[in-house]
Amino acid sequence: MEGGRETIRVLLISPLPPPAGGIATWTKILLGEMQKYPRIKIKHVDVAVRWKTVVNRSHFLQLFGGSLQAFWDIVRVIMAMACFRPHMLHLTSTAGYASLKDVVIMLLARASGKEGLIHYHTSRITGYQCARAWQFRVAVLAMRLATTVVVLDKKTYDCLQKVLPPKKLKKIPNMIALDKIDKVVLQAGIFSPARPNSEDVHLVFVGHVVPEKGLVEQVEVCAQLEGIQLHLIGPVTDKFRKYLERLAQRRHRGQWLHFYGPVDNEEACRHILRSDILLLPSHDEAFPNALLEGMALAKPVVVSNVGAMTEMIDTDGENACGVCVEPRNSESLWAGLKSLLARPESWQTMGQTGRKRVETLYATSPIMKQLIELWTEIPRKSLSSTMNDGGDG
Repeated sequence: MEGGRETIRVLLISPLPPPAGGIATWTKILLGEMQKYPRIKIKHVDVAVRWKTVVNRSHFLQLFGGSLQAFWDIVRVIMAMACFRPHMLHLTSTAGYASLKDVVIMLLARASGKEGLIHYHTSRITGYQCARAWQFRVAVLAMRLATTVVVLDKKTYDCLQKVLPPKKLKKIPNMIALDKIDKVVLQAGIFSPARPNSEDVHLVFVGHVVPEKGLVEQVEVCAQLEGIQLHLIGPVTDKFRKYLERLAQRRHRGQWLHFYGPVDNEEACRHILRSDILLLPSHDEAFPNALLEGMALAKPVVVSNVGAMTEMIDTDGENACGVCVEPRNSESLWAGLKSLLARPESWQTMGQTGRKRVETLYATSPIMKQLIELWTEIPRKSLSSTMNDGGDG
């Protein structure tokens, strides 16, 4: 791209914060990096869901409210295509119900002679396939209409290799802005007070405080371990908070369990920095930003064997930067956490290993290079047909 003269116009269809979330964070980082690539012009259509809280898991709301939002999103995509005249549509997706919208947008791209790229930020596709669910069939239809399909993790990549041509499928991980992480570290000595009960081991979870993130298992296990403080960072409903507080009563009247509610990204990183171990034993994940942040802040981690997390911490390598446990399994979490707590001398080495992996594999520079290369692989035939219709727009 750097040596070419063409300006490539990409219509990015993805959410931005608020609310906070994995794809929204990815979008924010991406848009912040685009000033470094003047030959790529980005038009962004924000498809963030702001009509319900992030901890509301109602299927009715997802279907009814999601359908209304999907219609409005499609209308705005059509308007942006008419005004911006992109060479490529880059659509982020979580599959599931969203695949219905994906099909329509990929049909629009194909009908208008544009390249269509679907970027999946989910690990649920393999589950849909195993269950022979309608979501998988609709997702495959959207993928076949697309020019390129991008996934985050090896399991999803291997699954889709069986249904897609190899040249259509790409694997690109999420990224993290290390300059912002390092700014938090630099300020930590001035602005980050020490944890109370500093003689205890402090565990931290960052994300939506919902059952799907393994919160019940975390509290059940920590209630059995002396000298543990658990810090939960993220939005939570009153009902679920009270349930977790009842579970925590089994040890020291639950005084070891701490809720902080939603905080901004810098504050979340300060909580991680002031803790000893990051917990993320989720039932379902793709490529979580919280794990990237924990690794970037040189913390050992405990994660579940879902999505890309085993790849991220290099579980099968000689120098893993954390411990992997089975999802939905308190006994596995207890055993994994106990094994890590028994080896405090390994925490620093694990943390440093995680930091190096982030610097090498998941920092903005290597990931943006892959994205720019992907966008500039647009066929000459497509470029020629659109470059002649009026310039950059």
